Amino acid sequence: MCGIIGISSNKSVSANIINSLKKLEYRGYDSAGIATLSDGFINEVKSEGRVENLEKNFDLKRLHVKAFARDGLSLSGLQPLAFFERLADLATTQTASNAESIQVQWAISGEIAPVVGGEAQIFLHLKASVCLPMQCQRCLGPVQLDVLSEQTFRFVADEATAEAEDDESEEDLLVLVPDFDVWELIEDELIMSAPIVPKHPVCPTSVPMSVSDESFEAALAERPNPFAALAQLKKKPH
Repeated sequence: MCGIIGISSNKSVSANIINSLKKLEYRGYDSAGIATLSDGFINEVKSEGRVENLEKNFDLKRLHVKAFARDGLSLSGLQPLAFFERLADLATTQTASNAESIQVQWAISGEIAPVVGGEAQIFLHLKASVCLPMQCQRCLGPVQLDVLSEQTFRFVADEATAEAEDDESEEDLLVLVPDFDVWELIEDELIMSAPIVPKHPVCPTSVPMSVSDESFEAALAERPNPFAALAQLKKKPH
């Protein structure tokens, strides 16, 4: 049988609805859905199976940030490195084929919070990390590097506002759009956090500081010393 829950409130209700749906799982868990109305916009999420799948099924490619922040929601999960094509390109060629097994860990949360001397603003908190296989630019061997990004973003109405407030803002500013691509944001932040020159803290093998060529050294030894004649002149009595 179906179970329906409705809450009318001027506060965040999504967490309460999801918790209530979990209490109805004894009826069965074929599928579940949730719809919230915020500022005239209906944010709808549906998922098959248990309610916990519903929590993970927000469309992060077209996220309504304002509704997400208004409801104080948070999401986290794992995504294969291969999903982020530009980030996967930073990995070494040998491991690029195994990009499905490398996981990007991510978490986002939203809130609407007051700022000093102004109105409440929309904030999105992001944390993402991945262990990225790269090539050490010192010893040219493989190196596993932990790439981490932890940022807070404040959303503003337009590009003009972002440009005007950018210098004095403690947070990174983003323009509020109806469908915000969180996946692209995660990828951009990890790419910017990756080292430009990847290298070991201490290389596992010694790094040659010069290159020697035995044939060149032998040929150089056979060449007559141009200063030998001067040395002979110095030995002659005046």
